[in-house]
This record gives sequence, structure tokens and C-alpha cells, in this order.
Amino acid sequence: TAVASEEDMGILVWILSSGRAVPSNYKHLVLNEAMINWFNPSSNYDDVVSAAADEAGGRGFVTELAAPSAGYSEAVFSESDRAIWEQEFAQGNFASWIEALRMARDFYGSWDGFREAVVDAVGNVGGIDVDDLISDPESFRGLLDIDAKVFVGLVYENTIKPVEDTQEIVLSQPYLTRLYTTMSAEEMTSDPIFESTKGKPDVSNVHTATRIILCSPGVFRDDAPWSMEFEDGKTFSCEGCGMSWPFGPADMPAVGMIEELGADIGGESGIVVADNSEEIDRILGFGAKMEEGSRKSASLSLVSGLHLVKLMSALMILGGEFL
Repeated sequence: TAVASEEDMGILVWILSSGRAVPSNYKHLVLNEAMINWFNPSSNYDDVVSAAADEAGGRGFVTELAAPSAGYSEAVFSESDRAIWEQEFAQGNFASWIEALRMARDFYGSWDGFREAVVDAVGNVGGIDVDDLISDPESFRGLLDIDAKVFVGLVYENTIKPVEDTQEIVLSQPYLTRLYTTMSAEEMTSDPIFESTKGKPDVSNVHTATRIILCSPGVFRDDAPWSMEFEDGKTFSCEGCGMSWPFGPADMPAVGMIEELGADIGGESGIVVADNSEEIDRILGFGAKMEEGSRKSASLSLVSGLHLVKLMSALMILGGEFL
């Protein structure tokens, strides 16, 4: 909400539906990938998204992922995860509660809900530092009497079952969409609305660019001129840049294209509200080539949004409930 928001607060939306979900009352943003620092994408990705949203009037979302949900059948809780739980824990064959806690910590200590499971297992026993207990359960031998099977059951209810349930939710609808933006309080004048569409293309969250280095005798690799080629065909060359990304916030638009993609708008491709391609091409020197010489190329990959997700804490199901 606007009251609790901070400046350029990140808003990540996961939507499950019958087809690709798009914003119906906000603009859709296609980023100018040349503005992202491909040598260190996490250093300015949010800044680029923020600038792109501002260029769309503060009301726009980037589609970071759009694909059939079947491809994520093990993204949250895999068969390997299930096998480990069933083989190591479900049977409950532990010599003591200390062994059970130590093993559970090693497997699930970083998972949501694990600490809560330990707190519930300790119960009303006073004077126990739960973090110390998790770190060194052996030092509490004789001070606590925890039922190992009860503890394993608490780990399941607090840690494993929510992840299992989330994986089932992911597969409950045929399509998964992830959208991202940033907003400040003054921009939160209207709640975003999303709708499911048919015929809109999938969007991969993995983007690849190729860096071509022009090698020559007497020049160190990091000092050599290089060019970058993007998936959309755009390219630029840079001499004297080394390993520094040459573009900053004021150099060119952060958004390549602003679109309206509602289900009833413009068919499969939607309506283009603004297209900055020509300006971006001009600034990049589109079509310019480096002088001929020995070349070495390397592919750089960017996982769109840089969100590495083990447990999705919130999923929106269009036509259903918000979880």
C-alpha cells in the first residue's frame, strides 16, 4: 500500500492462469537491455526497471517469465526433495532428538518454517535460546527432553508441507507468469489489474548476449576493444571501456517499448504506445563494426529479475483466490 511503501519499492507478481497474464490497466514494459550492466546485472537491474516504469508514467510492469507451468513441476519441491524427506525423516528412525534436530538443521535449516518448528518443539521450557539450540543441540543434552517423532512431525507441518502445497498450486493451472516493477507512494493511485490472455507469446527469463573481444599483440585482454551483440540483433562497440559498462542512467531510454497488452487489445502483439528503438539504435551506433582482427567471443547470461526462488510466498490465481 502507499502508506507502507518505500521509494521505488519492488513489486513481484506471480500469476497462475489459463494463459499468459498481462496488466490490463497498467502498461507493459520491454526493457532496453543495453542499459543493464551485463558484467554485474544485479548492480543496476532494479534501477533500469524503475527508470523504465517512470518513463511509462510510473504504471508499468515487465514480464520476466511467461511459460506453461508444467515446465516447473519440480521448481519448488522436487522429486529429489521428496525422496530425501521420505528416506531420511519420514520413517523417524533416530537414535535421539539431538540426531533428529542436527539432521533436520543440515537439510532444512535455511528453509522457511524450520525455526518455528524448533520453537514449537521446545514448548514452554524457559531459558532456552532457540538459535543456540539449532546451532549446537549437543550442548542441550540433559536440559531438554524432546520427542524426536513429534519434532519431525513439526518440521513437516511447518517446513515441508507448505512447500509441497505450493508446488501443487503451481501445477493447478496450465500457465505461469511472473511480472515485476517498482513503485513509489505517489505512484500508487490505482491497484494493478491482471487478466489471462490467449495467443500471447511465451517469455523466457534467461537472456543471452555475446561479447566479442578484438585481440591484438601487445594489448591485454581486459584492455582490448569489444562489442556486445544482443538477442534482438542490437549491437554496439566499445574501446577503452575495459570491464566497465559504458552506459549510465542519463545516456538513453531504459524502456525499449511501452505496450498495452489487454486480452481485447491489438490481438497477439497488442498496441505499441511508445517505441524507442530508433533512438536506442542511434545511440548505440547500430550497425557499426569493429575493425577486423582476431576475435574471441563469450556468451553472458542474465536471469531476468535475478530472483532465485525456492519457495514462492504469494501466488495469484486468476479466477480463483489470492494465496
